[in-house]
Amino acid sequence: MSRIWVAMSGGVDSAVAAHMMLARGDDVTGVTMRLVHAHGLAGDDPIDAAGAVCATLGIPHLVLDARQVFSQRVVLPYLAAYAAGHTPNPCVACNEHVKFAWLLDRAIEGGAEALATGHYARIVRSGQLLRIARAADPTKDQSYFLYALTAGTLERVRFPLGASTKADTRQLAEELGLPVAHRAESQDACFVGTGGTKALVTAAYPATGVPGEIVDSAGVVVGTHTGIAGYTIGQRKGLGIGGLSEPLFVTGIDVSANRVIVGPEAELRVSRVVATNLVPGFDPAEPVEAMVRYRMTPMQASISEAVDRLVVEFDVPVAGVAPGQSVVCYRGDEVVAGGEIVCAS
Repeated sequence: MSRIWVAMSGGVDSAVAAHMMLARGDDVTGVTMRLVHAHGLAGDDPIDAAGAVCATLGIPHLVLDARQVFSQRVVLPYLAAYAAGHTPNPCVACNEHVKFAWLLDRAIEGGAEALATGHYARIVRSGQLLRIARAADPTKDQSYFLYALTAGTLERVRFPLGASTKADTRQLAEELGLPVAHRAESQDACFVGTGGTKALVTAAYPATGVPGEIVDSAGVVVGTHTGIAGYTIGQRKGLGIGGLSEPLFVTGIDVSANRVIVGPEAELRVSRVVATNLVPGFDPAEPVEAMVRYRMTPMQASISEAVDRLVVEFDVPVAGVAPGQSVVCYRGDEVVAGGEIVCAS
């Protein structure tokens, strides 16, 4: 029997993960992090939902106040990135710095041997290293968001849903009578309120809400934007510049000039992506499949290292590469390299 803490979000995935660890005979404690000052709608608080699951399963439920670390490592960098014209990925930051760092440390301090979560991903041994690998369910695979976890961290992590499908998870939750069996999934960052990302960013950085020019690559003014906080590279909708001979996309954001730069889709396409290298055991010997955003079709590429940066060269140009997002590289199902995108060309 192992002592396991299970991160309980109040959703069906973490609820079933807790059940699966119990079914293995482990000594399970559910733990929920308080990340923001307000959670969900009245009567739909994730902490209450997680507590109800733990009561149903007959396991203890802990609530830890993680608001300070969450703000410092996720929310504030997220706001600063948007203010710099980047497109951050808060789920990657939360996994790396909060769930599998701060919370894992609390679990170990509390006497647990490992931390389990409801992520759809697998952990595999590759030579001397443990690596993240794709889940069995390709429609729910979350390995993209977990690429930054180190082999040392993975020694203390469990993903019991890695071999399951979402349909299996829902069905099991129904059979067990779990109170969250039909609870809707959140589609947005948990700290973004009803006003959306733009309202959050402009409240912290008012200059990002100041209107300015939309220009093409030659500097010709083609429209007016409503504040750079509302735009991201690859965006087509909401530009207010219809009626032109071809669709235009956001190809860049010039923060210093308060300009949004647009161009045809061809100007979005790049072949070379440079990123911070966050995955140990980096091996450039073989080709990889790489993704520059979640849900995209993986593309053939090669990888190399230059001045402590990961360089990804795509065989075929890709579009919509935004600084602040992540490039994640796979060999087969295994994550072998990845990092935060710095620039692309």
